[in-house]
Amino acid sequence: MSSENILSLRKDWRYRPYDVTNFTLQPGASRTWCDMRKHGLALWAGVTFNNPLLNCTVELESESELYVTTFNATALIFAGLNLPSSSGWWCSRNDPINLVWSVSFAPSTPWPFYRRLAVSLANPTAVPIQIFRASLLAIEFIDAI
Repeated sequence: MSSENILSLRKDWRYRPYDVTNFTLQPGASRTWCDMRKHGLALWAGVTFNNPLLNCTVELESESELYVTTFNATALIFAGLNLPSSSGWWCSRNDPINLVWSVSFAPSTPWPFYRRLAVSLANPTAVPIQIFRASLLAIEFIDAI
């Protein structure tokens, strides 16, 4: 049974949106803008910013393991991940003329997490990086599974 079908049988869940806009990361700074410490399903996420070297780190913790990945728009582009991906992050906007990049996550099957879902951004450069928007939508289970 798929996760979407299971939800119709449960009453102990809710949508959990995260949405932050217009903030600046100074050189060397980082910010965790999503930190869910519940059980749930990651549905989609996206970040739009003005420097392709902005590092994004995603942590998904299951019952038995911790999955951590760090990437930036430049790395995704060089890896050929500049078209929609049904299984992970991809660079959805690459606009060096207007200085706008976006990375997106919209898996065909929601990614489950048991203890934690966290997304953080870090500025490894010597100049400030402007984040125009960072959004995520998850399903949060209110009680333990």
